[in-house]
Amino acid sequence: MELIAGRIKTLGSENAFKVGDSIAECAKMGVKVIKFNLGEPDFDTAPHICQEAANNLMRGNTHYCPPQGLASLRKAVARQLSETRGVAVDADNIIITPGAKPPIAYSLLTYVNPGEEVIYPSPGFPIYESWITFVGATPVPLHLDEKQGFVFSPEALQKLVTPK
Repeated sequence: MELIAGRIKTLGSENAFKVGDSIAECAKMGVKVIKFNLGEPDFDTAPHICQEAANNLMRGNTHYCPPQGLASLRKAVARQLSETRGVAVDADNIIITPGAKPPIAYSLLTYVNPGEEVIYPSPGFPIYESWITFVGATPVPLHLDEKQGFVFSPEALQKLVTPK
């Protein structure tokens, strides 16, 4: 019996990490680089946020939060989405995660069967294609063009939709 499940070989790699060395090399040569490989900002966290985090740690706020996220944060997210999107959103329908990769994985594992096709934005989050192939589906890139503001039309999407 193998220690690691065989399916892990189909996961592929995270291309966002692959280009990190090239980005560092370009930056070292003095090239101005705009990083699109990771969701890491190019600025430090604001001092007042760091202080509030430190205050919370010193008050003993070091334990797990509810699995769906803090109620106050979920309410704030629901309110912001409702106001900016014009759609009523209830905090009970909001889940806070530590990044996008877990919910992408959970969604594909939940809704996609082997042999099906998944349309994903390209360029987009690099893990999309890896997860799609990992679940046994076929990645179908929906190409986003800079000249069109990286926005796709309903017609471009419709052209990619198949029974799969």
